[in-house]
Amino acid sequence: MEFHKYTALGNDYIVIDPNKESIFLTEERIKRLCDRNFGIGADGILYGPIFEGNKVRLKIYNSDGTEAEMCGNGFRMFARYLHDQNLTYDDSIELITKGGIIKIDRVSRDRYSVNLGKYKIIDEHKEFVIGNEKLVGVSIELGNPHCVLVMDRISRDMAFKFGKYIENYPDFKHKTNVQFAQILDENNIAIEIWERGSGYTLASGTSSAAAAAVLYELKATNKNVTVHMPGGNIVTEIKDGEIIIEGGVSFLFSGKFNKGEL
Repeated sequence: MEFHKYTALGNDYIVIDPNKESIFLTEERIKRLCDRNFGIGADGILYGPIFEGNKVRLKIYNSDGTEAEMCGNGFRMFARYLHDQNLTYDDSIELITKGGIIKIDRVSRDRYSVNLGKYKIIDEHKEFVIGNEKLVGVSIELGNPHCVLVMDRISRDMAFKFGKYIENYPDFKHKTNVQFAQILDENNIAIEIWERGSGYTLASGTSSAAAAAVLYELKATNKNVTVHMPGGNIVTEIKDGEIIIEGGVSFLFSGKFNKGEL
């Protein structure tokens, strides 16, 4: 089975093109392909392009086998794949996703911007009691669910300590992505990420957008914010109630995976 591997700031995905490969992606097969010891290794799979007339659909799978609505980094990686394979020569691309229609623009060969559309604050004061600690977050919908917790200091350990609990909190019907956010100044924030269905990740496009949107709504930052993550930075812009992200993407390698191992 032919595959292509891309990364956006350390958030890595496998691209499988259904026009080249006939494979039914079950939950167990997705887990195997994403396994970093027994598979290719990735945070998830981008399955496409699926042509529907003159439109293109993309399916996104987390490493636990669940299907995701949105993936800001994944959109940029997939757009780069379409250009690398000469499947489109357009600098502007529209994708049909589970979370809606997404617009992507090529800034340069290895840089893309994505309009993620409108966001909606669901709960401005979501309380979590974890052991002896009480945390407060803001839940926000961005085509997929997020919960942003603003902290004085953030760390990788914090994401591992609280991320899974908040992701699976009973009030979140479809679970949630979790961001621990620290304000650096009016134009810069830092986040640590616990991604729904994938766990700790070095970067995330929709997580960057969610954190930027929440802090803007709290009047803590400006409309244009750079989000700093362990894997790198994403630039965000809030415009007319919509949020746009821009960042780099890299092609890593192509290869073939033995279907007999699935």
